[in-house]
Formats: sequence, structure tokens, C-alpha cells
Amino acid sequence: MSYGSFAADPQLVDACHPAVTSPCCGAGRASFMTDQDLDAEAWQNPPSVGCTEISESAATGPLTVALEAGPLAVMVNRELPLAGTVTGRAARLEWDFGDGCVTNTSYFTAHRWAGPGDYPVTLTAYNLDHPAGVSAQLWVQVSLPPQPRVSVGRPTGNRLQLQFPSQAGIFYTIEYTADLTPPVVWETWTTLTGNGEVLQIDDFTTSAETRFYRVRVE
Repeated sequence: MSYGSFAADPQLVDACHPAVTSPCCGAGRASFMTDQDLDAEAWQNPPSVGCTEISESAATGPLTVALEAGPLAVMVNRELPLAGTVTGRAARLEWDFGDGCVTNTSYFTAHRWAGPGDYPVTLTAYNLDHPAGVSAQLWVQVSLPPQPRVSVGRPTGNRLQLQFPSQAGIFYTIEYTADLTPPVVWETWTTLTGNGEVLQIDDFTTSAETRFYRVRVE
């Protein structure tokens, strides 16, 4: 990483303006700046990183907020990209994903939900003229991945074949055990990524022991 760089979220409220809580505030170098920023406003000393100075006093006027997402249905623990559109001069943003609020982040973000359900996603923008904020909201349906139905082919020699329909992008862990007496100890055989087609696995074990299999969805 080059001198003066950082990996923290710049907390952009739109394509040009960082929030007043941004780590870009006061993190620039005056030798890199012209007299005025993109908004024809004076730079502070030290200046902010980016093309505009951060000033809460300049964050005034009307605000409108809109929200965009990909498909509004996602499986648990799968990341859903989200993007807001803020028209007007916002000082800061707040995201509420229906399972908790997140402040100090940018107008584009992503979120994962740990449990199934319908979640309201709300983006709120604030400035001096709108201390209570202006919001936009959409609903996201979060569901559990379907449990696959496993079929077992007839053993041939030392070959046993398992197959099951898969969902694209879902991870499947195939496990086995030799004894279903509690406490059952499952061992990992292999892990596969679903492609939307039927997955087929061959077990060429030479052991004569009885084996029980299960497929765990992640």
C-alpha cells in the first residue's frame, strides 16, 4: 500500500462526497491540492482525500433517496449487493438491514442475513436541514437453501455412486459415518459447488464396512 493510503471504507454519500465521519477527512496533503475543490469550495488544511472537501456546514438543502438491489430474494449467508442513490448534499448515511443498523458506510454496500425471513432494508440520508433523515426502503426475502434429495446407485465392485440435484452457487459437504449410534461422528468426504445440475460422486472405498452418508448444505 502506498504512502497515505488506507483500506477503510471512505463512507461516500454519493459518487463525489465523503460523509463527515469519513476517514478521508483531513487525511490529504496540501501539496496535492488546487485552490478549490470540485464544488468550488476552499480546501481545509490539511485537506480531505478525494475531489471534494468535507464540510458539515455545506451539507444543506433538499434530499431524495432511492434504493437498488439485484434480485430481492437471496439465500441465508449469501451476500446481496445494495446501492443507494442520494440526490442533494448529505452529511452522512445510515443503513438498516432489518437485523441491525450500520452507520459510517458508503452508499454502496452488501449484506448477509443469518436467518430466513422478510427483511426491510432502509437507507437514510441526513444533513443540517434534515436532522431526522430522508429514507428509502425495500424488502428482501431470505430463504434457506433446499435440502437435496440424494439417490444411491447399485454398488458395483468397490464403487458406490451418489447423486443429487444442486442449486447454483450453493456449497455441499458430503459426510459419512460407519455408526449411527449416538453420539454420531461424521467425517467429511468431499465438498462440491452446485452448478444447477445433478451432481454425481463416486466412492471407490475398498472397505467392507457399512457406511451412512449425508449431504450438508452451506
